[in-house]
Amino acid sequence: MLGGKNRTTTFGKSNTLRRANNTQARRQLELWDELQQETHHPARMATPCVALDHPSQTQSNSLPRQLIPNSHLPSTTVKTSKTEDISKTDAASSTCSSNASAQTCQSESISDHSLRTNKRLLDQLHSDPVATAQSKTIMDPLQEIFQKLDLAPDKLDIKPQTNDDLELNSASNSSLNHLLNLCNLECPIPMTHFVFGGELIEKIGEATYSDVYSMWRMSKSNEKELVAVKVIPVGQTDYGDQLSLDAVAHEIHITQTISKTQRTNQTLCSHLNFVDMVQVSVCTGPYSKQLLDLWQDFDSQKGSENMSPNEYADKQLYVIMMLKHEGIDLEHTALVKTAAHVKSVLLQVLLTLAQAEQQMQFEHRDLHWGNILINTTLLNSIEYSLSTPSINRTISVPTAGIKITIIDFALSRLEYGSELMFMDLERDPEYFTGPGPKEKDGDLQFDIYRLMREAVEKNWKQRCSKTNIFWIHYLCDKLKCVALPRSATQKKLDRLGKQVLKYNSVLDMILSEMTDTKSILFLNTKKCSRPL
Repeated sequence: MLGGKNRTTTFGKSNTLRRANNTQARRQLELWDELQQETHHPARMATPCVALDHPSQTQSNSLPRQLIPNSHLPSTTVKTSKTEDISKTDAASSTCSSNASAQTCQSESISDHSLRTNKRLLDQLHSDPVATAQSKTIMDPLQEIFQKLDLAPDKLDIKPQTNDDLELNSASNSSLNHLLNLCNLECPIPMTHFVFGGELIEKIGEATYSDVYSMWRMSKSNEKELVAVKVIPVGQTDYGDQLSLDAVAHEIHITQTISKTQRTNQTLCSHLNFVDMVQVSVCTGPYSKQLLDLWQDFDSQKGSENMSPNEYADKQLYVIMMLKHEGIDLEHTALVKTAAHVKSVLLQVLLTLAQAEQQMQFEHRDLHWGNILINTTLLNSIEYSLSTPSINRTISVPTAGIKITIIDFALSRLEYGSELMFMDLERDPEYFTGPGPKEKDGDLQFDIYRLMREAVEKNWKQRCSKTNIFWIHYLCDKLKCVALPRSATQKKLDRLGKQVLKYNSVLDMILSEMTDTKSILFLNTKKCSRPL
């Protein structure tokens, strides 16, 4: 179940850049170990109280965390002549005792301090001449260590926490609570304790923001079913490409809504071409050993473009989505071979969108061919019901032995009851900067994002069914890869690709094209025998 930005167009891959800060931090710790080994004066080479918290954590929607695990950081004793003022500045940073001849202060573990605490300690010492003079034996080696670690006070660039910082932390907590509520959880589950409830098989694919595994499990009807386990690291932007908490909550909410309508609402039961969610949960790291073994097998056999789960923080958050396994995406399937297959794919996609447009004002907004899955089916036909003020119609579509499933609602918009769900794409300008089909390594997909942006006038909240039309235009172009060159099917796809842009909704297009004998979508229909 591949979601996110289309991998085939190498969109949004910036893991290398985002790993730079982690690499620098590890190198700093290596330098620190070297200094510890080189020194012959333990009292003078006292350990500075430093924890390498990533400076960007207050600017992201991630939960506060430490970049370096506590177990990697040494703990030592610092001797000094005067610590009274320091202990007053930050009582939590050290415990001091004094007597007539000398005063001794043992520092806490390096992991219990932050860069901010060190800055305050240094400022306090610099402001007190007596403390500076009496503490020279500590300050000289500290300054030397800071210089070698590239953590000198003049380079720390530490600012006091502002109201904006507090608001960001509050927003992060609010986003996490919303995500947990959607999953019916009070807190994240340790990933090592998560019960998958089935037999994990293998990693079957990956997208920009996730890794996908297959698993056998028993359904509620006690039948063995194949599910896709989508593991999404979320909320920490300094560890590779990760979705924000709000973005993944949006995808879950829409998927749950559509899945619910499939099970409970008879008027929407025909949405069998949308993926069905089986289970969703929020976990915290470290990564499951079962999944890690499967990830490494995939990497050794096929190579992975994603960051290894070993590189994530121990407190990394993950969303685990279990979805019914519905086959292989259109880009990689070998099932679409004939003109009948091409026609079936088009009609199933179109009628699924047309129904959803009517009933939920649905727009997918990211329907590239990685988000259309193809599987075999024993059904000879699938029926779709369309209703307008003037027409009630049931349309039966021959399957030609295949069934499509639409996945990944991360960018989608829909209205259900009193709820309006949408994603503001203006938050991620990268969508609109990819090369078009006439450019080197370009793809029509990126032109579609730009066409949508123009149609909605950068207001992604508003309804604009034309966005679905743009993706049908894209789909006609991609299906030409299946049709034989200069064949009748390819000519009809060319014609439809041009014709489609004159319509404002998929429903309008369906009602017109299915009655046109020259159209690839021409199909006999029958009037519905009962009110819809």
